[in-house]
Amino acid sequence: MKVFISVLLLLATPAVADVYKTVTPDGEVIYSDVKTQGAKQMNVPKPQTYTPTPLPVRVNPPAAPEEKEVYSSFTIDSPVNKETIRDNLGNIPLLLTLEPELVAKDGHRIQYFLDGQPHGRPTVDTEKTYTNVDRGEHQVSAAVIDGNGTSIINTLTVNVFVHREASRHPNSPLNPNNPNNQLGPGGRPIISTPDMPLPPPGDPAGHPFPPQVAPPTGLPSASP
Repeated sequence: MKVFISVLLLLATPAVADVYKTVTPDGEVIYSDVKTQGAKQMNVPKPQTYTPTPLPVRVNPPAAPEEKEVYSSFTIDSPVNKETIRDNLGNIPLLLTLEPELVAKDGHRIQYFLDGQPHGRPTVDTEKTYTNVDRGEHQVSAAVIDGNGTSIINTLTVNVFVHREASRHPNSPLNPNNPNNQLGPGGRPIISTPDMPLPPPGDPAGHPFPPQVAPPTGLPSASP
């Protein structure tokens, strides 16, 4: 047992270069790294070693900064959904509310849409009037876009119904044969709008007729 333990200790020591074996007169076997008289060098295999492959260093990418919402709400105040608009010129006035206000200095603009297609150039105005829109159902909406044209926030789509009186209708102000029309230059009918009411009755150019003066009474009649 003593011999076996000595051998293990020598083999377990990685710094051992040579091992020597000595047998005493009493038959005791001694192993040592010191060469003594009568010792024999042992052929000890080199100890096996293992070098593990280094694990890759995991570097977590920096977290992307959270984008702060620029706008909290964007709504169409007028017209309301499913509203019927009666306008013989096909005008649809649109009024928006954007909170907070448009950041125009960052290149933000408002793009209006009619039936899903861009309508007009991007603008900073929150009011717009679609003109000469055909009769029937239409969809209006708007979006705030950045300098690259990317949408930042959108309104909900609002459906409207445009009613336009046909120009051939007898009572239409667009019908030149309407007896209730007042005619302007060139014989064209004058159409009343909220900003431009109809002028008073007059000649085709819109000038008032001169007042009618009744003939004087009580004068003797001329002799036949």
